[in-house]
Amino acid sequence: MNCSHNKDAGHNQMYWYRQRPGESMTLVVYTVYGGQPDYGELPQTKYSAVKESSENGALTVKDLQLEDAGVYFCAVSKHSDVRRKGN
Repeated sequence: MNCSHNKDAGHNQMYWYRQRPGESMTLVVYTVYGGQPDYGELPQTKYSAVKESSENGALTVKDLQLEDAGVYFCAVSKHSDVRRKGN
């Protein structure tokens, strides 16, 4: 599934969530343009996320099973100003 936005290029972070019926949303993967996807504790063999540009990304769920059913959401965020220790 694909996700795109028309905000400025600074919104280069993308989050994919899944919400199963009767449950709250859970984070599937975090991606950032130019970086590696972070699947957290979820198996990378189950999901594949790509971030082709600041404005576009895609999520693939592999080997679909009944337990993969739900609504999938994407959200974007602008990179925050992180200050390093000692600054």
